[in-house]
This record gives sequence, structure tokens and C-alpha cells, in this order.
Amino acid sequence: MIPHIAEASSRKYPYEVLFRSLHKLLMDTASSEYLFCDDFFGKESIFYEIFAGPFVVIDEHFNSILPNCFDAIGLMLMIRIIHQHQIIMSRRRIPCLDSYLDKVHLCLPGFGVI
Repeated sequence: MIPHIAEASSRKYPYEVLFRSLHKLLMDTASSEYLFCDDFFGKESIFYEIFAGPFVVIDEHFNSILPNCFDAIGLMLMIRIIHQHQIIMSRRRIPCLDSYLDKVHLCLPGFGVI
């Protein structure tokens, strides 16, 4: 979702739409940055240093929203979204988000139900 287009349309979106958009952007950006760091610097560890800040910001946002989320269908959709993103990253053979996606998956109530 492109923020300025969403803002211009004055539509309100359910949280799972924003969640998917945020994590898709993270997944795509992390994939390209991980490959760049590996090719350019020859070290995967630099990626984790670069992305430490964004991971903290996303975690803080997620931890502030999740306790107030009582939408069972929305939570199940978020669980499914994370599961699909784990599959996509596995197919790409890029492990940079494995621990992050696992952590988000475990934070969602009812984890493991797909």
C-alpha cells in the first residue's frame, strides 16, 4: 500500500492490511539489502547491524498494537500472512528474516493455527 494514495482516498483500512503492507515492504527491502551486503561487503552480519533500528521500531509498534487487538479474524489473517512470508523467504533462500518472522509468529495469539 502506498501511504500517500491511501491518505488521499481517505479510506480506513483494517490493521491486517497495514500489517501485510508493512511486512511485505520489510521482506522485499531486507531481501535486496541482504544480498547487497553479502555481495558488496562479503559479510552477512552487516545486514543485521543496519536493520537493528528498523526491527526495533517495528517491534515497538507491533507491541503497542497487539495488546489492544481483539479481532480474531484479523489475528488469524496476520498469522497466515506471516506464515506465507516465511514460505516466500524460504523459497528465496534468504535467511535474514527467519528469527524476526518466527518471533512475530509466536507473539500472535493462537500461533500455530493455520
